[in-house]
Amino acid sequence: MKDQVVVPKKILLVSDNQREGAEIVDLLNQSALEISAIATQVLSDDCRSYDDKQEFDVTVIFIVESAKFDNENVEQLTSLGIFNSPTLLIAVSDISSTAFRLLRDRCMESFLYKDITPALLACSIEHLTRNFSLGNTLHEIEIRYEALQGAVSEGVVTCDVAGIIESINPMAEQLLGIQTNEASGKHLTNFLDNDFQPRVEQFFQSALTNSEESLPRFKAEVDATRTGDMRFPMELMISGANLSGRKVFNCILRDLTFIKEKEEELQLAATAFETHTAILITSVEGTILRVNPAFTQITGYTSEEAVGSNPKMLQSGHHGKDFYNKFWHSVKTTGKWEGEIWNKRKNGEIYPEWQTITAVKNNAGEVTHYVATFQDITERKQTQALIEHHAFYDALTNLPNRRMMLDRLNQELSSARRHQIYGALLFLDLDHFKNLNDSMGHAVGDSLLQQMAKRLSHHVRVEDTVSRLGGDEFVVLLSNLGPDEKTATATANAIAKKIH
Repeated sequence: MKDQVVVPKKILLVSDNQREGAEIVDLLNQSALEISAIATQVLSDDCRSYDDKQEFDVTVIFIVESAKFDNENVEQLTSLGIFNSPTLLIAVSDISSTAFRLLRDRCMESFLYKDITPALLACSIEHLTRNFSLGNTLHEIEIRYEALQGAVSEGVVTCDVAGIIESINPMAEQLLGIQTNEASGKHLTNFLDNDFQPRVEQFFQSALTNSEESLPRFKAEVDATRTGDMRFPMELMISGANLSGRKVFNCILRDLTFIKEKEEELQLAATAFETHTAILITSVEGTILRVNPAFTQITGYTSEEAVGSNPKMLQSGHHGKDFYNKFWHSVKTTGKWEGEIWNKRKNGEIYPEWQTITAVKNNAGEVTHYVATFQDITERKQTQALIEHHAFYDALTNLPNRRMMLDRLNQELSSARRHQIYGALLFLDLDHFKNLNDSMGHAVGDSLLQQMAKRLSHHVRVEDTVSRLGGDEFVVLLSNLGPDEKTATATANAIAKKIH
């Protein structure tokens, strides 16, 4: 076994009688104590007779005339800082004065002079210094423990084995909306929603009847209640410990409100990510970080093929440099661009899409990501084209209708005036068409109209316009017949004979 290291003691002797105090010095020297220094102070002196910067391991107060000891002497000892170190009182006699009782209470141990021996003195001083050191250590541990309790980000509640709260830390006070003195003596389940109380009560009941040395543990997500009946999600972890044969439970409370809110946001984001609209997320440098299934469905590129690539792989060549310069200028100045863009699928097909680019910024206003959402608008544009076609073309013959003819006529009139040239209009109808329609049926009549449309289109020039006004009426607009009226008339007659 390792030998215990003996540390020499520095001792301060304070006495109300210098001559009698020398006897205590002799007893100290006769003891088995390892003494490095003994300083003395006479109680009646107005100033210290020792170095006040020196620290002592123990102070021995020797009172010869106990009856004369008064409150002024107690104040003098206090001003000397005597009670800041382990203090032993030795008195020639014991009296019941208030001042002497106060002195005796402030000292850690007291003896009558007649009972003191060198061995008892040595044993008492060793005991005093050891207990004082232990007390300081415990006090330091308590301070550190309290500081730790105040610094942890989770609530900490200490309960007895029945679940009765003994103490809570500042974070637990904040979580539960209650002070320590208000929580002490209440059961932990008082702060849980009714639906979760039975489980926790059952845990503590099993802990009461548990005879094993290892204590049970508990961990679950529960709904807790804050002062004012405000409910919030909380993780509750309970673990037990044996302290000097006494069972206690430490309960860790973790507020899950923020986590649950983030989980809900992520769930909403995941749901939104499964939309029919394509989503593409890039880094600020332009590297694709993530795409959704709709992106794959529209472009043909899988997530594995797209992630790590640059969105330029989708460019069709349909747009020039000026288009993309304006595109990025809008994103960088307004944080957004929206419009029609033509891109290319994996199979090489060029298609139109309606795209929105948004710059994502952090709290400092710095761009961290770009998010592009787009939809394939091929069908929409086809539908728009079909609607426009029906608005300006005859559905049966596919010839320009009355509206289109009037529009082109106005254009030709303006052009003819500007260039001083002639044009012509030919009006045609089908003889006896009504009789044919009535006798042979509308299908035959429609077929005749379609054949008429082809014949007219075949006999006119490229720059001319054949239109159906309605029924069996057709109009042929002859453009650019030249500046000479006779020549223009001759050309118009020649075309009319071909048609007839």
